[in-house]
Amino acid sequence: MMNELVFAEVRTIDIPDSARYTVLEAITATLFQYIDSITQQVVVVYEDERERWLENQNSLRAMRVREVLAAHKPVDVDAATTAIRYPLRWHHLSLVMWYPDVGNTSDEIGRLQRFLRELGQESGAGVTPLFIAADRTCGWGWLPYRVATESAEASVREYALGRPDAPSIAIGTMAAGLEGFRQSHREAEGARRVALIGSRPEPALIGAEDRGLPLAALLGGDIADTRAWVARVLGDLAADTDNDARLRETLRVFLRCGSSYKQAADELNLHFNTVKYRVGRAVARRGREVAADRLDVEVALLVCHWYGAAVLRPSGS
Repeated sequence: MMNELVFAEVRTIDIPDSARYTVLEAITATLFQYIDSITQQVVVVYEDERERWLENQNSLRAMRVREVLAAHKPVDVDAATTAIRYPLRWHHLSLVMWYPDVGNTSDEIGRLQRFLRELGQESGAGVTPLFIAADRTCGWGWLPYRVATESAEASVREYALGRPDAPSIAIGTMAAGLEGFRQSHREAEGARRVALIGSRPEPALIGAEDRGLPLAALLGGDIADTRAWVARVLGDLAADTDNDARLRETLRVFLRCGSSYKQAADELNLHFNTVKYRVGRAVARRGREVAADRLDVEVALLVCHWYGAAVLRPSGS
């Protein structure tokens, strides 16, 4: 309308053509600047509103997922599937992913979400994985499969090991349906607790199917009590020294191999006599034979293997 009014006015007034062109150029430039300015303001408002909408949608989705996990009341599986846009009746492989919390202001959650999406494509997931932010640097993920897929965990490990920017990952076991959705997540959370308590190197890659990890996770609820129990069972062998660490690992593998020096030597890639010597030294450091409470010893050694210094007595104490 402004353009039409100015053009009509310019046509009716008696001015030289040069002035007429100057006026038209000036008003055209002014109108373009105005349109650009308004457009930029509209884009900013739209993007802000869209971000708020997405945050609300993600918050609602996360709230529904937490309700499903909590299992405080019966869940309508089909309604929940629609609400969280994820097939709860399928098979699920749960992941907990995190980056070290070093106070960075970068978009760690966005990185985790992109990583999970790309991982789902590489590991053959049936549809887009489900991602929920747990906190500023940690996210929960579920990979959905129409049928149980034995190679899924191996695919996750292979992909993560091939990515230099991969986060730390704790993996549950594949399970089906609503209860499988919850179970796999509980297992992944337990594996993550083991990784954090044991101060494993970053990035960590740990799974609920790793040998002995489920038992270690059960004993991680009260680490102070576990540390005291390990000290009672292992005696001086529970000291946090490099030498005791070698003795504990040798004794752990020896007992797991059915007290076979030969099998333990093959697994540890050591000489038969070296294994025999270390086992003898480990028993001596403990202060008593293993036969009477072998199960306790095996569990204590397993806990030391997974938790390390967190359940050991400081050297010199």
